[in-house]
Amino acid sequence: MKYTKLFFAALLGFGLTACSLDRQPLDPNTDTEFNKDAVFAKCYATFGLTGQQGPAGSGDVDGIDEGTSSFYRMFWELNEFCTDEGWWIWNDVGLADIRTLTWSASNDLVYGLYSRLNFDVTLCNSFLDKTSGYTDAETLAQRAEVRMLRAINFYYLLDMFYRVPFTLTVSPNKPMPTTRPELFAWLETECLDLEKDPYIIQAGQRSNKYRVDQACAWFLLMRLYLNSEVYNESSLGARDGEARYADAKAYAKKLMDSSYQLHGYNKASGQAIDLAAERTADHVYFSAYQQLFMGDNDKNGAQEEAIFMIYQDAINCQNWGGSRFLLSAVRDANYVPFGSTDTWSCFRSSPEFVFYWVDKSKASNIALNEYQMPIALGDDRAIMASKTTAGKKMKLTGNEQADFYASWSVLKFNGIYSTARTDTLKDIHDNDSIVDAPWTWASPVGEPKWPDTDIPLFRLAEAYMTYAEACFRTGETTPAIEAVNCLRRRANAPEITSLDEESLLTEWAKEFYCEGRRRTDLIRFGQFAGPSSTMTWEGHKAGKDAKYNVYPIPEKDVTANENLKGINEEIGY
Repeated sequence: MKYTKLFFAALLGFGLTACSLDRQPLDPNTDTEFNKDAVFAKCYATFGLTGQQGPAGSGDVDGIDEGTSSFYRMFWELNEFCTDEGWWIWNDVGLADIRTLTWSASNDLVYGLYSRLNFDVTLCNSFLDKTSGYTDAETLAQRAEVRMLRAINFYYLLDMFYRVPFTLTVSPNKPMPTTRPELFAWLETECLDLEKDPYIIQAGQRSNKYRVDQACAWFLLMRLYLNSEVYNESSLGARDGEARYADAKAYAKKLMDSSYQLHGYNKASGQAIDLAAERTADHVYFSAYQQLFMGDNDKNGAQEEAIFMIYQDAINCQNWGGSRFLLSAVRDANYVPFGSTDTWSCFRSSPEFVFYWVDKSKASNIALNEYQMPIALGDDRAIMASKTTAGKKMKLTGNEQADFYASWSVLKFNGIYSTARTDTLKDIHDNDSIVDAPWTWASPVGEPKWPDTDIPLFRLAEAYMTYAEACFRTGETTPAIEAVNCLRRRANAPEITSLDEESLLTEWAKEFYCEGRRRTDLIRFGQFAGPSSTMTWEGHKAGKDAKYNVYPIPEKDVTANENLKGINEEIGY
């Protein structure tokens, strides 16, 4: 599989099938085997592909099913499956322990995430090692971008593990581990340096929407500072590290004031831009929020909100771990059209997530599809269904764990193009079906099973929520409420007039559900594991051991690197 829709004109003609990670020392004057531009492209491609061939065969990470080994799917699963947002009903290897917070260092999914992130770091280190002797402007710009990509991978290692091997070169065979505060400090220094690097693309000035720029450094700094009390804590679950909310607020404001903008929101007027010609429950309606997660989100305006977007393509980027998995896992055969012909029926919401949107006493009486639900609940973000288009009613028991219909479907991502909506759509309120509507529901040149939906890994809405939380934590209630209301107005939801810790955590869920960050938010609020946790949800009881706030180093790596021995024992694994 070639990554043929490349990120910029300089890489046209370089296919990833020719790229190899040559780890030998480089003399830029004599080494003719190192293909600088192809390895540079591969550093980006590891975010959107799983190997050298695609969609299967010649995977990057050994010892795990290639389809599950992608960067996005790996961290998504380990940040979502263990939370209140949903339930994966298949019993994949290692999955049961993730759902119930009972995993160990031998868990296959933990190994897959750890291996993927370290592979990506090694790839970036190799590029930087081999280009250390270059002085031309093009290579210096590439080096700045690769440093940014490496920092992103290191951030996920920081967020999800306790202590990890750390090296900025490919030379050490058995790198020494670093502590979380040490990795935090390095990431902070690296991002502060990158934001001032003369060769980094200035915020909002990139010529290609899939490249990283200065705003990505701001974004990582914002995340680091918001979670500083966790990442620098004295012991797991203590949340007693240095608070950096003023810094989080400052970098969130940089992003809010940048040329990036919330899709469907007029920053000057503070009001939503109504993109729908007709906004009723009788017709299909693609809101601005919905358009962020559709097949044409690279050109429908949603790209203006994406600070870093992972490229996906029905022809040139086929893999089982990107948007294909996000679309197919949540639908059964009756959910058509949605931008793919493949339905897995293996991921649904938890009842607890449903109750964030609607009172428990009323939820069981709601029988709507995903186009009716946002109108009925008064929030464009409520892209869920309580029945299929075939009319099968979904329960809200949450105790039939292998039942796809034990709770509502979460249908946020699809592969339909937003231009599909026409005034001649059939009345779905009366006829209870959208199957016969005149859709342009997949790429005109696409494959029927593979979507074109890009993944907005970093989007501007997070700056608004970070600003709100940072203000809330420092007693600035009015600007906190206003920041939340910016997102609620964009979603055509009623404005809030007060804010407390519980409602703030709920707003994080409503804006970012199924985007691979819920575990991080629950930990920051003290509600994932540890003595302060009081929340319960399907498969989870309050008060789990604080060790589950991080994942252990896989025992395979501990066996291979004696420098890592004793780390898991430090935290009780």
